Amino acid sequence: MPEKMPGVCIIGGGMCGLSAALKLVSEGIPVTVLERGSPVGSKNVSGGILWGRDLEEVIPRFWEEMPFERPITSKRISLLTDKSGFTVEFKNTDWRKPPFAGFSVLRARVDKWLASKVTELAQARAVPDVNIIEGVLVEGFTYDAHGHVVGILQGGEELQFEAYLLCDGANSRLLDETPLVSKEQRALKKGSRKYKMAQQEWGAKVIIQLDEKAIEERFNLMPGDGVANEMVLGFLPKGIRAGGFMYSNKDTISLGVMLAMESAWRRDFYFRDALDQYIRHPYIQPFVRGGEEVEYATHWAPIGGINWMPELFDDRLLVGGDTAQMLLSTGLNIEGMNYAIKSGLLAGATFADAWRAGKNFSAAALSSYERRLWNSFVLQDLAQFRNIDQITGNPRLFYDYPRLIESVFSKIVWPTGQPKKTFGESIGLTILGSGLAPQLMADGAKAALSELVPASIARIPILGPMLTKELVTRRRRRMLRVLYHDMKKDEGERAMRAVEEKADEAQARAAPAHPHGADAGGGHA
Repeated sequence: MPEKMPGVCIIGGGMCGLSAALKLVSEGIPVTVLERGSPVGSKNVSGGILWGRDLEEVIPRFWEEMPFERPITSKRISLLTDKSGFTVEFKNTDWRKPPFAGFSVLRARVDKWLASKVTELAQARAVPDVNIIEGVLVEGFTYDAHGHVVGILQGGEELQFEAYLLCDGANSRLLDETPLVSKEQRALKKGSRKYKMAQQEWGAKVIIQLDEKAIEERFNLMPGDGVANEMVLGFLPKGIRAGGFMYSNKDTISLGVMLAMESAWRRDFYFRDALDQYIRHPYIQPFVRGGEEVEYATHWAPIGGINWMPELFDDRLLVGGDTAQMLLSTGLNIEGMNYAIKSGLLAGATFADAWRAGKNFSAAALSSYERRLWNSFVLQDLAQFRNIDQITGNPRLFYDYPRLIESVFSKIVWPTGQPKKTFGESIGLTILGSGLAPQLMADGAKAALSELVPASIARIPILGPMLTKELVTRRRRRMLRVLYHDMKKDEGERAMRAVEEKADEAQARAAPAHPHGADAGGGHA
C-alpha cells in the first residue's frame, strides 16, 4: 500500500527546488525536498554568476547574508584566436552598490545556505512537515489509471504526496517517465545522439586557487570587486564551436568551457581537450599562472531553450529550472541560476494557490504556472532568443570572424614603420581581402532577423505567447520528424551491417578446411 505524505514533494535540491521550498514554507505549506547529493549542493558544479535579485521575494536583503564570492562590477566579452585576444569591457559604478547586479558564487556553499534558510523559515513560521532529505535517489514514478503521476518510488516503497515539482537537472532521467515528454522524444533520447546534441552542450570547469590580492591585481579590480568574462574560443580546430568563461571568486577563479557536442564528437574532440587548450592560451595564462587546481567537474548544460522545452504542467506535476531547458546562452551572457530561482518561486506560488483552492492540483489548476512564466522574464527571454542558435551555431563566428577582427585591429593599432591607413580603409580593405564580405553581410542580416522576428511576435499583447508556442510546436515537430527518420535510418544501417557480418562469419565457418601443406590436387604423385 502506498504511504500518504503531506504537502508538496520537490525532486532536486538546487536553486529551483530550494526557491520553491522557500515560497511554499512562506505560505505555510508542508514540503519535502529530495536531493540525491549529500550534502545539498555537492552535485552542482561550483562556480557561476547569479544575476538578479529574485531571491528577495522570500529572503529580504538576501545579499547581506548569502555566502557569495564577489559582486560582479565588470563584464567582459572576448574573442580569442591562437595568438590574440580582443576584449570589450563594461563597468558601471551602480554595480558596486547593494543590492548589486550579480554575484560570483560557489554552488556548494550557496545551495547549503539556501537549504538552511528553508529550515530556518519553517521553524520561524511553525510550519509542520518541512523536510530536506539528502542522499536520496528517486527511482521512478507511479501513475493513476490515466497515466498521470500520482506517487514516487524510493527504496522499494511508494510515497504519495499532494503534488510534485521536478527540477533534478539538465539530464533528468525522471522527466522521460512523465507525460510531459512525448513518446517520440523518449524514443529519440534512447536511440539518437543527434537528439541529445540538439538540447545539451558539454561543460567542463576547473576551480583554481589563488591569493585574493593576486586576483584583484591580475583582473585590475578594486578590493572586493568581481569580473565575469565570457569568450568565443576561436583557437580550437576549425569547425569546433565552443565558448569559455572566467569568473573571479574571493580567492579562486572559475574557469570553464561549453562545447557544442555535434561539432566535436565526430572529430573525437572532447571537453577536456578544449579545457586544456583554453587554460594554456596566452590570454588566460597571465590570470591563472601559479594557481592550484582544486576542483574539476563536468556538466550537461541545457541549450534547447523554448524550442525543446517539455510541457510544463500536468496533473499534480510541474517542471522547472534546467530540467525544463530554462537556460539562456546568447554568446554575451550565460544565465541559468536566475531562471531556476524565478521558475521555482512561480512554481511555489502556483502550488500555494492550488492548495488554498481545496488542494486542487489538476492540470487545469496548475496551468497558471505557464501563464506566470510568460508574465516574467523567463519565457519572454527564451521566446525572444529562441532562434539564437542561428547566431551561436554559425561556425564562422568561432573561426573566421575572430581572425578577421585580429587582422583589422593589428592593422589599426600596430605601428609598423609604414604610412598608416585610415580606420575605414583598414577595416574595409581587410574585410574585402579576407573574402568574407558576402558571408559577413548575409550573417549580419540573418542575425538581425533571428532576433527581430521572434521578439516582435513574443511581444504582441495577449496573442504573443500563444503564437510563439504554436510556432515552437511546429518547429519541434519538424525537427522530431527529421531526427526520428535519421535514427531509423541509422538503425537500419546498423542492422544491415550486423546481418552482413553474420553472413560472412557463417560463410567462413562453412568453407572446407585444407590440410596444412596439401596441394590443390589433394595428394602427391
